This record gives sequence, structure tokens and C-alpha cells, in this order.
Amino acid sequence: MQPGTRVEGLYLGKFPFTGTITSRRWLTVPTDGCLEFFVKLDAPLELYNATRDTLVMHTRHDGSPSSYTKHSCRMRAVPA
Repeated sequence: MQPGTRVEGLYLGKFPFTGTITSRRWLTVPTDGCLEFFVKLDAPLELYNATRDTLVMHTRHDGSPSSYTKHSCRMRAVPA
């Protein structure tokens, strides 16, 4: 997935979201192909008493969960 891709997914395995990837980068530690994606949300999320308009997702290049994190973060591309 590239910057500009519209996505939907689950943050921390329990918070559904939709948004757009604004940037991504490979992690500098050895992983299973994990990337760090910055996702600008379509609507703010209330997470543990804090409102977020951007999420940082650690997933594989295709949005599937990575072993880099213990949380089941996942996302998939959706039509614009």
C-alpha cells in the first residue's frame, strides 16, 4: 500500500477505522516485512480518553498483521 491509498481496518484489534495513508516507512530493526503507516482518519477516534485524528499502524506491506507488535492491527485498501 502506498501513500494516498484509502484504507479501513482495526486498530489494536478492537477499534474500527477508515482513512487515507499519508506516509509509510520501513522499520530499521529486523522484522517480518513490517512497515509503519501513518493513516489520516476520516473521523476522529476516541482511544483511551484521547481523541486521535491520525493512527500509526505497524503491519506488513499488504496490511496484514505483523509479528513486530503484539496487537492484531490490520487494514485493507478500499475503493475511493
